[in-house]
Amino acid sequence: MFTIRSFEQKDSEYEAVVSVENAVWPDYPGTIEEWKHKDNSRDPRYLFQRLVVEVDGKIVAHGIYCEPWWSIKPGKYYINVSVHPDHQRQGIGTAFYNHVMDVLAAHDPVKLMSDTREDKADAVRFLTKGLIEYNHMKILLCRRKTWSTLGASPS
Repeated sequence: MFTIRSFEQKDSEYEAVVSVENAVWPDYPGTIEEWKHKDNSRDPRYLFQRLVVEVDGKIVAHGIYCEPWWSIKPGKYYINVSVHPDHQRQGIGTAFYNHVMDVLAAHDPVKLMSDTREDKADAVRFLTKGLIEYNHMKILLCRRKTWSTLGASPS
């Protein structure tokens, strides 16, 4: 069984989420310092929440939901989750998205965005099969050949 909870901004949690992210995206390794800088640089006017998923007390996934500061529109949200490869296909991603949708329901979402890379076939299948339409809302799925087309790393 697993637990979904809020991320705590402490070194051990940064280590864990960066480790998960680097296992999922090994061609774009991140650092703890980089993640701390991003967290400390966020515009507090926009909703941003990072969550972690634990199995037996160990962080095996993390994700975010936020108002996309790059495209602000009322009711528009971005959702993303990264699950360590050793824990994929065990319902963690689905549980994460369901949890986030329950939380976002209070914000009256009208448009949701998520993304992945084309070469992540399981992620593309997960997003297109189960999440393209959720509670009659369209989810905008951005598929990219590489993260460089986004001009940023995937974190």
